[in-house]
Amino acid sequence: MAYYPFNGSADDESGNGNNFGSSPTLGADRSGFTEASAAFDSPNPISSPDLTIDGQNFSTSLWVRLDTAPAQGGERALMHGSWNAGNGLFSLAFWGDGRGAISTRDSDNNFEEILAPPGTFSLERWYNITFTGDEDTLNFYIDGVLSSSIPANLATRTAPLVVAGDTQYYFDSGRIDDIRIYNRALSEQEVADLYELEKPASPSLTDGLVAYYPFNGNANDESGNENDGTVNGATLATDRNGEAGSAYDFDGDDFIESPVTLSPYNLGTFSTWVRTSTSDAPVDSRGVVSQARGRRGTG
Repeated sequence: MAYYPFNGSADDESGNGNNFGSSPTLGADRSGFTEASAAFDSPNPISSPDLTIDGQNFSTSLWVRLDTAPAQGGERALMHGSWNAGNGLFSLAFWGDGRGAISTRDSDNNFEEILAPPGTFSLERWYNITFTGDEDTLNFYIDGVLSSSIPANLATRTAPLVVAGDTQYYFDSGRIDDIRIYNRALSEQEVADLYELEKPASPSLTDGLVAYYPFNGNANDESGNENDGTVNGATLATDRNGEAGSAYDFDGDDFIESPVTLSPYNLGTFSTWVRTSTSDAPVDSRGVVSQARGRRGTG
C-alpha cells in the first residue's frame, strides 16, 4: 500500500502515490547514509493521504531510533489517524523508561494494546518494529522476532498515516525510517526475512584497520598500509597452531617498533595473541604493547 524510505524526500515509493504532504528534516539512517531517514527533534508531524486499512489483514513495519529519552507521558511515533480523536486503527508509542507499545481500536472502538516493558528500547540504537493484524490476532515483532500476540477483533478504518505524533504526545526524540504498510498480514517467516533484508550490514573487520602483523616469517604489516615493524632482538618462534616461524619470542629487552601513531584521545581497538613463558619478571616489565614508552617485555 505504501513505502517510505525517506531517501531525500517523504515520497511513497510503492507506486501508489501516497506521498506525505510535507517533508520532515532528514537525518542519517541506520547505515550512516545522510538525508535518508525522518528526523524529529521538535513537534513537526507529517501526514499522508487517507489510507483504508483492514485491521484483520494488514502489516506495518518501520525502523526507529531514540536519540533522546521520550517524555515520561509517552510520544506517539506512528499513527493511523488521530489517536486523540479516536478515528484511526493504531498508534505506536515510546516512553522515557524504555517502554514501547502498539495500541489499537477494535470494531467496537475498544482499546487493545501490546506493551513492551521498561528497558526494552535503549537510546541511540536502531530497532525494527513490525506489527500485523491477522484475522482476530494482533502480533508485535521487534527486530524480526515475535515479541507478543493478543486477541484483537480489529476494524477496517480510513484515515491518514501520521508520523511524529498527536497533540500533547508529539514524537520529537529521534528518527524513523523505511515505513511499510501492507494490505495483508505478513507471516512470521516473512517478518524475519524483511528484518534480514533491511538490517544494517555487519561492519567488516577490515574497516578502520591500520595495521595487521601475522608474523609470517617477518614483522611486515599485511593490512596494505605498509606500517611494517622493525625487529629489535626478537626471534621467530612457533605460534599457537604449531607453525614454526609464525610468532615472535621476546627475552625481556627485545621489541618490535611500528610506525603507527595513534592519538591517546582516539577510539581504537588492539587485538593480539600472547603466551607467557615466565612468571618471575617484575610487574612493571610485562608490557605487551605501548606507544612512545618503555620497550621491554617478556614472552
